[in-house]
Amino acid sequence: MSSHPGDPAEATPAIILAADEADELAGDAHRARTEAQLLRRHRQMLSIACAVLVLSLVLRMRSDDHAALAFLPDWPIPSLCPSQTIFDVDCPGCGLTRSFIHLAHGDWHRALSKHRVGWLVALAVVLQIPYRLTALLGRNPQPLGQRFPKFFGVALIVALIGNWVLLMFGV
Repeated sequence: MSSHPGDPAEATPAIILAADEADELAGDAHRARTEAQLLRRHRQMLSIACAVLVLSLVLRMRSDDHAALAFLPDWPIPSLCPSQTIFDVDCPGCGLTRSFIHLAHGDWHRALSKHRVGWLVALAVVLQIPYRLTALLGRNPQPLGQRFPKFFGVALIVALIGNWVLLMFGV
């Protein structure tokens, strides 16, 4: 090997160096964009979880099994389920709102009668708050890694659909 600065065997073309630096900058920009999206998602999910919990506490169940705001009990909230409204068929989430309201007011028996998996979904909503705060305030935007949150989400969906199928068969 020659130590001569003009030796072609030792030289690295400036174009290759510039391309490597450009790739590194592009990778940094992609990581920054991905992290910004992740932080935005954490803020959205934290807001949704807090809203669900507040609404669960502010809503009351009427005697006709419709939810209403505690300070407007004569004004029931219309059904928001398109499956129930349009097709008169329950979806996997039908009854979750009523279950959440009963759970928020400590009536576990009624909560379970409205939706058997409601307590599990409510627990997932409650756990969103410390999880999202940890992600937003900590150094790690994915405190539980990438796999566990996806696995947990899939498990909730399977539980909801499984419960729905059992209900369809009268179980």
